[in-house]
Formats: sequence, structure tokens, C-alpha cells
Amino acid sequence: MVYLSRIASVALNVGDRIAIASSINQSLIGAFHGSFENINSVQFLDPGSLWKRKKKVSARAEETFCGVLTGFSLRRQLGNSALRDWKIFFSNFPTSRFLFLRGLLSVFRGDWGAFLVNAPFLRNSLSDRRTERLLRRKQCRSIFTLDEGSIEWIKSSFPQAQSNWLPDFSVVSAKDGPIAKSLRERAAGRPTVLLIGRISGKKGLAAFLELSQEDSLRDFFFAIVGKCEMPGLSSWTRDRIVNHFHPRENTFFWGEEIDSEEEYNRIIQDSSLVWLVFPGFTNSSNTLTKAAFLKSPCIALADSLIGERVTRYSLGVTVREPIIDDAREVLLSMRQWKILVRKDGSPAREDFLREFNEACFTERLESGLRVFLDNR
Repeated sequence: MVYLSRIASVALNVGDRIAIASSINQSLIGAFHGSFENINSVQFLDPGSLWKRKKKVSARAEETFCGVLTGFSLRRQLGNSALRDWKIFFSNFPTSRFLFLRGLLSVFRGDWGAFLVNAPFLRNSLSDRRTERLLRRKQCRSIFTLDEGSIEWIKSSFPQAQSNWLPDFSVVSAKDGPIAKSLRERAAGRPTVLLIGRISGKKGLAAFLELSQEDSLRDFFFAIVGKCEMPGLSSWTRDRIVNHFHPRENTFFWGEEIDSEEEYNRIIQDSSLVWLVFPGFTNSSNTLTKAAFLKSPCIALADSLIGERVTRYSLGVTVREPIIDDAREVLLSMRQWKILVRKDGSPAREDFLREFNEACFTERLESGLRVFLDNR
């Protein structure tokens, strides 16, 4: 949502006749005529909301039909007679919803742009690549990405579209709170290894849990903080959390959302090492951005976008497979290593702070959207 509000604000400043579509809440949040007073909305229909009692309808058909109906709703909202004057900008292009997008774009035939917040196909050749076919259409006039390492590939793969890199940014103010205080009390001065955010198996959870059980690391404190959907985890992982991780004296588990982003930031700030070892994760990480500003070192996989940034900007350390062996070595030598990465004034880290902030994001976004809107 942090990107969505900034995109909506910038769009109002650069022009009119632009509809900002958000896949985060499945709604079209704005049909801009140049002022907030004229913002309208169109509901994006979600698969599962139609034909609940008609089991003969396949999931594929429903997904496509939802896109088609949304396209017609969009046309009515924007005005069929003046439809060619409008452009759509997808503020979080849903690459996992190919059938929905194909249905929507079969009805709305105007120009559109896309912000690829989560796009596994940029780095994973085995991921679903069907969305690439949509991005190659001549109506796709602008593509934005958070992945600086993929911008040249995007330019060569989608030559009909203007390509733009946007630096990640985040709220970085920190304020103490009850969860942060409780974690510090439990840690009692021990170096804290933190896994924070939406907790799932994709976040390297299995390796994190295994490391927390090792006798050689008993002087460290391991903390898991964030929304944890236990039913979605494997039975092995659930057992590890409930019967092995949670009862230990050197662990902390908070499996709910943290309401305050400032307290979320304080927890990162208090940590000794932020765990970003996410196998198969190809996207940018807002937690890395927070940690860089809050001077908390990170550990990440070398072969990932997160790992590339950690190395380039001296934001911590990277590991390779097998994760546990490398991570153990890092932790055992961490006291000396931590002094080096927390030292203020590192030129590489200062480069990161200058590049990855809201002002730079806004400047690049505004420049890109102006070109997008001028190409009518």
C-alpha cells in the first residue's frame, strides 16, 4: 500500500484521464480528472464471487469471465464514448492472474502501463511466464520495476514500452511499543536474529527453526515476529514452532500482525541480524530498506535481488546453499562482523540511503508517468 498512495498522489500531479488500478484490494481506486473531488471507483471482481452454486463452471472460466465483467464495468465508469482518451496504470500488476488480465484487456483496448512489484518471471525461468505475452502487446506503453538488475532485460524484451526502474522506499521512523519491549526483555542483551513480516515457508523458515535448535548457537536469541498462518504451514514446521521453538528460553514468537509500523521498525532497529534468507524469492524487500536506514545488518541469499543489494551496498552478509552451514558460520563469527557492518559512514551504505528513498521514487515515477501520459 505504500507504493499505491504515492502513485495515486503523483498521478494527480502529472495529468488527467488516468485510471489507477490496484490488485492489492482488487479495486480500481481512482479515475482521475485532475482533482480528488472527481475520483470514482470500479470494483475488480474476484474469482470465487460468481457462480458459487454452479459447480460446472471451471475456475479458469470464472477467472476469465471476472476479468471481462471488470473490463465492461471499467468502460462504463470511464465513459464509452471517450474511452480512447483514458489510460490505465496497474499499480501492482498481478502477474499471477493471467486469465483475469487477459479478460479485462480484451474489453478495454486502450493504452496501459504496469508496475511489476512482484514478478517472479524476471529472475526465475521456471515461473509462470504467460503474463509476458500481455506485456508484449502494443497497448502496453510503460513498464516500471523495482528490480534494477532486470531493467536491461525488460528493455530488450518489451521494446514497445518505456522501461523505468523505481527505487524501493519505506517508512523508517521507529517508536517503542509493548511487543518490542517484551522482545528486548526476553533477549536480555543477547544478539538477536530476527525473522519479521508475513511468516511463511517461503521465508526460509525451516532453516531458521533448525538453527535456533543448535547447541553451538545457544548464546543467540531467535525471534519470529509477524502474521503467521499456521494452517498454511507444513505439519513438520507447525510441530517445530509449537513443540520445539516456542518453549525454548532463547526464542520469542509473536504470530500476529503488528499494528504500528513504527513499532515494527523499532523491532528491526533492536535486532542484531535481520533474516532475509528466502529461497526462491526473486523480489525486492521492503524489510531490507528499513534495515538499511535503521542500521541493522541483514543476512540474505547471494543469488537473489536482496543478496545483490546486500553485497553492493555493504548492508550485511550473504550465504549460499546449503543455507544452514553458511548461516551457522556467519552467526558464530558475528560479534566481530557486526562491528564492521554497523559502522556509520560506509560509502556504499550512504549510496543506498541516497538512492532508495521516497524522494527518488517520486522523481522517477513522475518522470515516467509524464512520458506515459504524453504518448496518447
